[in-house]
Amino acid sequence: MQNSNYKMIKTAQVSLLPVLSLCLLAFCSFTYAGQSDNLYKLLESRSSQNPPVSDSWAQHAADKRQAYSPVYIGSQDGLMEADKIDSLPGQPDGGVDFDQYAG
Repeated sequence: MQNSNYKMIKTAQVSLLPVLSLCLLAFCSFTYAGQSDNLYKLLESRSSQNPPVSDSWAQHAADKRQAYSPVYIGSQDGLMEADKIDSLPGQPDGGVDFDQYAG
């Protein structure tokens, strides 16, 4: 009698082991959040709540040209020559042999 009980218990253990293994494997595969899932969650959390405005820069520039600007832009005549560097500190008095402008 003990031998038949032992065989029955052993058979139950051996047949139960693959079933438990499959259950564990299924549990792990369904609860595992892969890298792609985590990346998707991160990107979703960082997405802007205010999407960019789709107005073109050309339209924006056209609107600005028509607007009044209080900035005065005067004549630029003669300012380039006024900014020309004629000599460098610590160099001979002959001046420089190139065109370099300040500002």
